[in-house]
Amino acid sequence: MQFTTKTTLKHVFNAIDKKKKKDVRLYKIRKIQKHTICANAKEQKDLDYFYHSCRWVMHAIIHQQKKDEVKLTSFVPLYSKHLKKIIGNNYKAVIDHLVCKKIIICNGKFSSSAHKAYKFKFNPKFKNEDPKFYTLKEKKLVKKIENYEEEKLVRLKERAKPLVFTLSWLLNKPGLNMDKDQASDFVNTLERKMYQELSGYYMTANERSTFIHDKISSYKEFLERWDKRKHEFNIDDSGERLYNCLTEAPSVLRNFITYQGNTLVGLDIKNSQPFHFNALLRDSFWTDNIKTSHLSLFKTSTTLYDEVKSVIPIIREIIQVKSSTKKLAKEKILEILNRSYAEGIIKQDNIVPNINMFPKNPRTLINKEIQTANFPELTVNGKLYKFILTHFPKLLPKNSGNDDLFSSRAQAKQSFLHMMYHNPEEMRSKAKKVFFIFFNLFPKEAAIMMLLKNNYYKNFPRILQRVEAYVILRKVAEEVRKINPEIPFFTIHDSILTTEEHIETLRNTIAKVYSKYLALVPELKETIYNDHNAMLEMREYITRKADEKKFEKKITEPHPLQKFLKK
Repeated sequence: MQFTTKTTLKHVFNAIDKKKKKDVRLYKIRKIQKHTICANAKEQKDLDYFYHSCRWVMHAIIHQQKKDEVKLTSFVPLYSKHLKKIIGNNYKAVIDHLVCKKIIICNGKFSSSAHKAYKFKFNPKFKNEDPKFYTLKEKKLVKKIENYEEEKLVRLKERAKPLVFTLSWLLNKPGLNMDKDQASDFVNTLERKMYQELSGYYMTANERSTFIHDKISSYKEFLERWDKRKHEFNIDDSGERLYNCLTEAPSVLRNFITYQGNTLVGLDIKNSQPFHFNALLRDSFWTDNIKTSHLSLFKTSTTLYDEVKSVIPIIREIIQVKSSTKKLAKEKILEILNRSYAEGIIKQDNIVPNINMFPKNPRTLINKEIQTANFPELTVNGKLYKFILTHFPKLLPKNSGNDDLFSSRAQAKQSFLHMMYHNPEEMRSKAKKVFFIFFNLFPKEAAIMMLLKNNYYKNFPRILQRVEAYVILRKVAEEVRKINPEIPFFTIHDSILTTEEHIETLRNTIAKVYSKYLALVPELKETIYNDHNAMLEMREYITRKADEKKFEKKITEPHPLQKFLKK
C-alpha cells in the first residue's frame, strides 16, 4: 500500500467527515407518550423544546446502555458536560421531571470528591420494549446536537493526526474482511459445542440456556452489522485508545477476519497494563522537558500531567528510595507519604492505615522468591499473575472469606486489575485487601499508584492507557513504516496484528521500540487467528465465566478398565 502522510491524512479526514449524520435520530420507547412526559410541565416557556429535551435525556440513557453492553434495567451515568452542551443549564430540571414522573429512576449515589455521578435507568415497567428510532425535528435542539457532534469530529481529527499510518490500514479497500459463511457455520454449530462444554459443570438448565443464548445472539448480531462497521474507528478522549472493527469484534469471531485473504497473526504484550507501569518508575517520565527524547507523561498528555502535577515531586522522591530490604523501603516510603499528608498534599484516604494488618506466616518470611520479588522483572517475563496466584493467598488471613480473590489464574488477574482501577475512597471493597498485600510486597509501585489516584482515581489507569497508546500506536507504527510501509499494521489495544510473512519483522520492531522508550522488552504471546484458535478461545471463555459465576466443575472418575485400553 502506497503511503504519503498528506494524501492519507486527507483520506482519514474524509472518513471522519462521513460520520456526520444527515438527520438527528434519537432512541424512543413508544410506551412513553408525549402526554405522559409533559404532564404538569405547563410552566415551561417552550413546552415542545422541553418535551424533546426529555426525549434526548432518555436517548442518552439508552445510548450509554448500548455502549456499555448492558440491559435497559441497568444503571448508567449521564455526564453533566454533555447535558449542558445539548440542553443547557436547565438539564437538572429535565432530569428531575423525568424522575418525578417515574419514567426514569436514580440510584441516589453522588460524590463530587470521588467524581462519582448519579446513575439512571428506566422504570422496570418499560424493560420489555425494544427502543426504536425517530427523527428529531425541533430546530433549536437539532442545532445544538449538530454543533456538539461537529465539535466531537474536530477533536477526533486532532487525535487522528499522529495515528494516520495505523488508520490508513483500517480504511484500505480491499482490506480487512470476514469470511461470513465460515463464521456463520461456526456460530450455528457453537450452541451444541457450548452445551457439551457446559455439561461438565453443575448448573441448572435455565442457567445453561441463558449462558448459551446470550452469547450466540451477540455473535449473530455482530455478523449482521459487520459490513457497515468494518471501516469505522474512534479514538477515546481519556486514554487515546483506538477502537475499530477488531476491538469491537467478539474474540471468537476475530478468528474469521483476514487481510486480503491472508491469515492474521497477533503479538500480545503479556500483562500489558502492569508492564506499562514500568514507564512510571523512571524519573525521566516525570520531567516536563519537551525536548528530551525520553518517554514522558508531559509528552503523552499535558492535561493528565497537570492533573497529577501536585504529587509528582513526591513520586520522584519515592522513585529514588533504595534499601537492602523491603521492610526498610516500606518504612522510608511511609515516612514520605505521612509527611505529604501532614503538609496537605495528599488526602487521608490515600494513606495506608495499617500496612501490617495481615499476620505474617513464618513460611512466607523465609520464602526467598517473595523477599527478592522484583516487579519490573515479573512483568517483563510475563509471570506477574502466576506470582500473584502463588504468593498473594499466603498473606491473606485465614478464614477471611476472601479465598475467591485468587482461586485461579484468571481470578488472580481480575483481582489485581480491579485493585489497579478501583476507587480508594470506596469503603467496602475487596480491592483494598489486595492493595495491602501489594504494598507489603511492592511498596514503591503501590505508593506511586496511590499518589496518582489522589485527585481522581481514574487518572492512574488513564496514564497507563496513554503510555500504551503512545508507544504502540505512534512509535511502533512509525518504526514499522520506516522499515517497510507495505507491512499490514492493525491493533487491538495491547496486541499488534499483521500477516504471517511479516510477523518476525514486527516482533523485532516491538523489541527495538520498547527497549528505546522503556528500557525493557515485553514478553509476547503469538496468536494465529483461525478456526482452531476460535475453539480454544470458546473453551477458555466458558472456563473463565464458569469460574466467575462459581459454577462447580463435575469430577468424572475414569473407568477401571481404562488403563488397560491405553496404548
